[in-house]
Amino acid sequence: ADYDQDGFEDLFVGARSIPGSYGLSPYSFIIKNLGGTGVDVAYQHRFGMVTDADWVDYDGDSDLDLIMCGDWMPVTIIENQGEGVLNFVKGEAGFPQRKGFWRTLEFADVNGDGRLDVFAGNLGTNSLLRASAADSVQLYLGDFDGNGSVDPLIFFPYFTRYMPLGSKDKYLSQLPILKKRFVSYADFAQVSGFADMWPRGEDDIVEVKAVDELRSLLFLSGEDGYQALPLPRYAQALTIRDFHYDAKAGTLYYLGSNQDLVAVRSNAMGARVGMIEDLPGQIPTFGQHRWLHSPHRVAGRAIVPLSEAQAIIITNNNYPYLLQLQ
Repeated sequence: ADYDQDGFEDLFVGARSIPGSYGLSPYSFIIKNLGGTGVDVAYQHRFGMVTDADWVDYDGDSDLDLIMCGDWMPVTIIENQGEGVLNFVKGEAGFPQRKGFWRTLEFADVNGDGRLDVFAGNLGTNSLLRASAADSVQLYLGDFDGNGSVDPLIFFPYFTRYMPLGSKDKYLSQLPILKKRFVSYADFAQVSGFADMWPRGEDDIVEVKAVDELRSLLFLSGEDGYQALPLPRYAQALTIRDFHYDAKAGTLYYLGSNQDLVAVRSNAMGARVGMIEDLPGQIPTFGQHRWLHSPHRVAGRAIVPLSEAQAIIITNNNYPYLLQLQ
């Protein structure tokens, strides 16, 4: 996108991970096109583990802003202040600061107020994980065994305690130093937080991250900023990979597939496409929906509209599939 309006296309490179160091935020870059004479890194920052981004005019000032999402981070805005000057919008000045395992973003003026609203696809609630502002999923990063690599320790709320996301065998293969501490499965079953897992304290921690929202949301614009509205309960059964909003029909299509957060303790969720009808010009009324089933065990990744009646489902493996929208 030509964010600085100099007639040349520029590029955002969003990075999700650092090999061998899950949880650490890599640098992402905005690369400016110098008009055929080369390129320049105009902006670089560790925003988070970026999974999706797009250039849109979210504030209605006729220039392109950058909005992104990712794992262990909120939906984030880089505001274009004109002439290519970029500003990192922090806190509630942008969208409600819900940190999630965000997968995808879709932009549309759903309520007809002239401002873009945002559909944000998240991990969903059909897993062992639970998260809220009071009880978040927690990630502790550090070189706990001193071998020069970062070890991620994830805990999730379970009634009145925090459970490790992983079995005793999984953690002890990652951190053999814990074998003397957890001799039996009964010992490991008593773990109720990071302090129980790693009693040496927080001196070994490099970074702590948290997720307080697992639901897919609609960030709806209003007079007092953006309001976070959860998509219906049936939509939360999926990890939403992609949206397609048909503004003419007032219809939202979304593609869900198996969640892939962590290999241990993850329960599979069937891949299928759902449809939600809403009412343009008003607060969306969810409830009129139907499931459009894709072939068995399809790892869907994107919906690409071909016409008003057809779209292609792009899959992670195998062939794409033609989908009848009407």
